[in-house]
Amino acid sequence: MTGATIDDALVDAVCRRAAAVRGEVGSVVAAEVDALAPLAGPGERALAISRCVARLTGLDVLEEHLTDPAVDEVMVNAGRDVWVDRDGELQLVDRLPDGAVDVVLERVLAPTGKRLDRATPIVDARLADGARLCAVVAPVAVDGTTVSIRRHRRRSFGIERFTGGDTIELLRELVARRLNVLVTGATSLGKTSLLGALLGLADPADRVVIVEDTSELVLDRSHVVRLEARPATTDGIRPIALADLVRAAMRLRPDRLVVGEFRGAEVLAMVDAMNTGHDGSFATCHA
Repeated sequence: MTGATIDDALVDAVCRRAAAVRGEVGSVVAAEVDALAPLAGPGERALAISRCVARLTGLDVLEEHLTDPAVDEVMVNAGRDVWVDRDGELQLVDRLPDGAVDVVLERVLAPTGKRLDRATPIVDARLADGARLCAVVAPVAVDGTTVSIRRHRRRSFGIERFTGGDTIELLRELVARRLNVLVTGATSLGKTSLLGALLGLADPADRVVIVEDTSELVLDRSHVVRLEARPATTDGIRPIALADLVRAAMRLRPDRLVVGEFRGAEVLAMVDAMNTGHDGSFATCHA
């Protein structure tokens, strides 16, 4: 499949025909590709099927970039320009047709129950595969729809990935002595990954309760409780803020209380938790 390319017109035609046929999407698309492009080679056929399935059920052309193992984040500026963070370097890789990203957002947000429109112009969501999506539309996004999708890393890293020698021994001691730890740094520097590595040094028997705005922390351990915040909805369902979850977590008997990204009132709730004996707690914040 290396070097295979596919005509956008073929993708458009297959998707139009497949959308009118009932059945399993992959099988329907494969049949339509075979009908419309009978001379396509194996690589071209596989790419066409993948593109069409992504357009009908997923993130369309953005999905190609998200499946690249070297890409950590995919961004769309002004509804058109597609940028990726590949190995820590930002690269402009594609341009979308007008309106294409809005169609993608409508489709992927539908199962989450979240709205994105002029009345609710900002949305944060966790997609089915765990990726974290943030999108902003007009009038807040002045130049057009802006999107950032951060891949969910399905693997955790050992502490050796971040440091070595005496520093590892110091970190092991910090965790073993149940000191409270705050991991700080700029955006996309690996705070969450480092937090996961530190928790990997904790006693495997510890009960870890994690509170996050959008779930993304990956832990290779069995005794984990995950709590995720919820925004208010347009039909009157009240929000569940991080501060609410921190207070709930304190009643769930945590050996380790973990809060991803301090932002507001949850800071005081976390300090209260540590003052009531929840030593060995962890958190991250942008700083």
